[in-house]
Amino acid sequence: KMATPLDPADKKPGASNQQPPLIECGRDEMNLIDIPFTLAVRRATDLKVMPDCLKSKHAVVKGSEGIPLAYAEDVYIGMMALSRAQGFQERLVHFSQWGLLNLIGWRDNPESYKRLEKALLQLKGITILHRNFWNPVVQKRSTLAFGLVDSFELIHEERGRKPAGGSSVPRSWFKWNDLFFQSLRNGFVKVIDLERYKRLKSPTAKRLFRYLDKHFYQQEELSMDLFELIYDVLGWQGSYKHPSEIKRALKGGIEELVHDGFMEEPEYLSTDKGTAIVFRRGEKSALDLLPALDPLVEKLAALGMNPSQVRFCTSDEN
Repeated sequence: KMATPLDPADKKPGASNQQPPLIECGRDEMNLIDIPFTLAVRRATDLKVMPDCLKSKHAVVKGSEGIPLAYAEDVYIGMMALSRAQGFQERLVHFSQWGLLNLIGWRDNPESYKRLEKALLQLKGITILHRNFWNPVVQKRSTLAFGLVDSFELIHEERGRKPAGGSSVPRSWFKWNDLFFQSLRNGFVKVIDLERYKRLKSPTAKRLFRYLDKHFYQQEELSMDLFELIYDVLGWQGSYKHPSEIKRALKGGIEELVHDGFMEEPEYLSTDKGTAIVFRRGEKSALDLLPALDPLVEKLAALGMNPSQVRFCTSDEN
């Protein structure tokens, strides 16, 4: 009888499970890292008033379907991984809904499918006015108004894993906005550790991780004004008057990143302008990049196969 690959959850206690996930590396567009384009809450009811736009130091985000909620950021990260698996060759990217949910660590239940549709609709509806957009081709910054997603189609499908050989079944797709896709094609993207991103639970931790992961690349320490952090980086809403309020609100997200080894406990310093927060890289901040993978391997993993299944399907012994 041919052996079948085991999911990590199927392994017996004490069994060896030393191999890291094959696809640890997603991608993140560099201009989007420095601005908030989603609200820092999972539910609209978490805010007293839903804003009609999201303003930060370098950008204004407006949405015909409302400003995206925090979970839309997960979907964006998953979409980037799917597009990367196809080499950023086409604006149109095909996928299965189950595969995308699995890729970003969401549960396979009706609520997740509804959230996926809502997130795509909100991402399609936003316009970003970015006043500090870097174009690596001409090596200049500009003010650029653009969207993220032009259109999408979700094919109705049964929940759960799809049978092998089902490639002939019509598949869902999304189409990137042309201006945004040009930035992807120009290579203005960075690696993001998908496994670490999925381990994080709070919107604050995920947003901080994306931002600091970019800026820790060239420096071990980053200092910024506390109010600038919450409004211009995290996209928080509401009026915070005292640093102590902000520290309490940041505590949960920061503890996640410290516990994960990504950064040290931050330091708060009094300055002439108010209060600054100082972030320092942790011992486990750098992503240990895996060797270059075969395109087939990347594609199978991005479609939702777990690492052991990908290894089984691509092994020379099978």
